[in-house]
Amino acid sequence: MRFDSPLRRGYVLLAAANQAGTSRCCLLLRKTCALVLMALLLTSPYLVVVWLEQRAEAHLTLAGRGSTHLLIEPARSGRNVFFVETSCALTGPLLGRARDSPVFTLNNRQACAVESAARAYPQHAVYVLHTCPGTSLQAWSDASRHAVDYPNVRLVELDPLGFLRGTPLERWASSGQLETSLYPVVHASDVFRVLALWKYGGLYLDLDVITFRDMGGLENFMAMERNDSLNTAVMHMSPRGLGHELASDLLERMGSDFRGDAWSYNGPELVTKTLLARCNVSQPLEMRKEKCSGFTVLGIPAFYPLPYEQWEWVFEEARAQDVWRAVDGSYGLHMWNSISHSRQGPVGTGTALSQLVQRYCPRVFNYSARVL
Repeated sequence: MRFDSPLRRGYVLLAAANQAGTSRCCLLLRKTCALVLMALLLTSPYLVVVWLEQRAEAHLTLAGRGSTHLLIEPARSGRNVFFVETSCALTGPLLGRARDSPVFTLNNRQACAVESAARAYPQHAVYVLHTCPGTSLQAWSDASRHAVDYPNVRLVELDPLGFLRGTPLERWASSGQLETSLYPVVHASDVFRVLALWKYGGLYLDLDVITFRDMGGLENFMAMERNDSLNTAVMHMSPRGLGHELASDLLERMGSDFRGDAWSYNGPELVTKTLLARCNVSQPLEMRKEKCSGFTVLGIPAFYPLPYEQWEWVFEEARAQDVWRAVDGSYGLHMWNSISHSRQGPVGTGTALSQLVQRYCPRVFNYSARVL
């Protein structure tokens, strides 16, 4: 995958170098980093990472509109962490953005998910892939801005059509099934999370997952949500071998068996169905590593210690101890945002949510004005 022309490639390089007046790091671009930058610019144009130095230190973090755009791709590595945000309007030709599409933002709870992952995986690159036509930090809360200001966090604007090109879903992309879906935002997320793991490998996390600790090097895994179903809020697939094979299988099934009328079919239901077939078992409880060619299916407590019927517990002070007992030994907690998104949690209270955010997302906690 290359740029449209060497002229465009050179133009972007020159534009980056000419930002010297606004960023100290660009002085290095002129003198010592030109070759490195050119190597980055030779990679795919489909991911636009926007950088801006926000502090006196020389490390690069986030940026808003008008800053230098470096066109790079993640490495094919198990040391990637991906989040996907697809809430912008999906209209026109496949995933074409409406002119009034909102600018990309993260609310405090989403920022907590990113911060907790950045802290748990400091040696991993943490990518937040989004489909909005720009990033403006002015629209963000203080908590969100500070929460993602970690050196390993990258905000990435996704070109949906480009991201689909050259994948098992390229032909499916022109079928119109996503445009006519009853749940286009959810189904776009189902598609792009698997595509990211197919392309690059690594760990995918939903933006309503608070990460407690790393997985200790474990690769190629998912977890059960219930005894009869897996969930795709957390999953790891290696960039080669077993993980890549499973991602390929999932994408092929999405292309042939996509349903736009069912909210969860293209995510948990399709993944459960696919792994049952690959493991040659009749229920998720039988998915042992030896039966699944080395793929690991973790138990419910790993990430779903609170079932969706108990989503309110994290907001109730009387249930705080129950929540802490439930998450003891877990790697993280899925917050069931599809149900809980409208419920606000006051900062500094005795709720489990406030306590969890204080421990695992300290910047969100410290900079949140009133609610989470």
